[in-house]
Amino acid sequence: PGDRRTALSSSFHGTHVAGTIGADTNNGQGGSGVAWDVTVMPVRALGRGGAGSTFDINQGIRWAAGLENDTGTVPGRAADIMNLSLGGPGYSVAQEALINEVYEMGILFIASAGNEDNDILQYPASYDRAISVSATTITDRLAPYSSFGAMVDIAAPGGDTGKDLNGDGYGDGILSNNFLGLEPTTPDYEFFNGTSMAAPHVAGVAALMKAEYPDMTPAEFEAALEAGLLTVDLMEDGPTVRNDSFGYGRLDALKALQWAREMAGGGEPPAALSVMPNSLDLGSAETTSVVNVSGSGGGVVDSVSTSQPWLTASASDTDSNGLGTYLVEVDRAGLATGAYRGNVIFSGPGVQTRVNVNMAVGETVVDGYSATVYVVFVDTMTTRPIATFSVAPGTTYAINQEMLPADYALVFGTDLDNDQLICDGGEMCGGFQRLTDLRPFEVDSASLDLGTIPLVSPPTVRPADSLGESPGSAVQVFSREH
Repeated sequence: PGDRRTALSSSFHGTHVAGTIGADTNNGQGGSGVAWDVTVMPVRALGRGGAGSTFDINQGIRWAAGLENDTGTVPGRAADIMNLSLGGPGYSVAQEALINEVYEMGILFIASAGNEDNDILQYPASYDRAISVSATTITDRLAPYSSFGAMVDIAAPGGDTGKDLNGDGYGDGILSNNFLGLEPTTPDYEFFNGTSMAAPHVAGVAALMKAEYPDMTPAEFEAALEAGLLTVDLMEDGPTVRNDSFGYGRLDALKALQWAREMAGGGEPPAALSVMPNSLDLGSAETTSVVNVSGSGGGVVDSVSTSQPWLTASASDTDSNGLGTYLVEVDRAGLATGAYRGNVIFSGPGVQTRVNVNMAVGETVVDGYSATVYVVFVDTMTTRPIATFSVAPGTTYAINQEMLPADYALVFGTDLDNDQLICDGGEMCGGFQRLTDLRPFEVDSASLDLGTIPLVSPPTVRPADSLGESPGSAVQVFSREH
């Protein structure tokens, strides 16, 4: 089924993405997928209108990886490569841990960087173990909608349907499989644009690489990417120098296949660095932690930098190649109350790796609290956020959109760091009747009086714990396709 309530307005977004990866070839119809003999494992995590939560997406990832999940089933064979042409600004501890797990299993994780035309981090693309893909136009420029920033790893064609620079009478988008008309629908081909269209180009080429070099690991893919062996440099700043628009350059399928073929023949792996753990959460009290940096293929550390002035890192127990243990420290002096995120970057000749650092300043108090509170209606059958409203504490509010009669739970929370996730560290949480005992109620009248909802400070209790999500992860308020 389509993603809207009538097929006429549906995008068939997943069909379009899958067609870019693996549309049938040499059949005299439409176009050719990047990887013409690939097997596509379609996993739908979002429902009508794109509705869904981080929990739903995580369940899809777990199933595709052959990990325990809520269906109680696993595929006959786990996926080699995952493409997620979706995302949003909500960071999830549980999702990052899951992507780290599938990375260690040898599964390459590729995601679209976002269509926000800014450098605000989008997830899952911005997790350290994900390959974040920005979008280019027909002239190899950054697409006008494409997100950019410090976490972009690679660029690939995403198109721009607003222009026709090749004069063929069509907007310069990405042509792929689609459907047309009301149900029952008929097959069609449509031009779309977006980082959703860019990511499957990378996933398809990765599948070709895996066919040439079946033992390819995500670490080897990353190392080859950072060494400039899979891309064309679009900034004339050197093939191994990344930038915030194109990462390490625009995907080059021929170069990527040549590298994979060389590796399959016993070539030496490129230099690489890795750090464990790759994410630290110091909360509101801890000031120090340690990470261990290791290298392969001759990878060394010759410089360490940080993305924030409150964050420092120094060698603790390292060898002559800069590999070993580093002390990571945060300084909260002079910082306002709230949640903070930064990176420590370890660099060497042609290689780089980073660790994400999260911390909070101050303890939020309930008395006299004046920040905006977000009220989230959650469908108790699907555990999906259905509607979100912002209100001032202690006030009444009106539902300003149609709500179908159904059983809902209510979760409340603040979003001090404005990352569109409620109930992060230092933020407030509440629920009806209590956060630890969410009681369903039916929306079937013009007025509801839910009484006083107490707000508590996590991480003592997180609303996701009561909604089926992994403990320690926040509730994502918004979700959208890229």
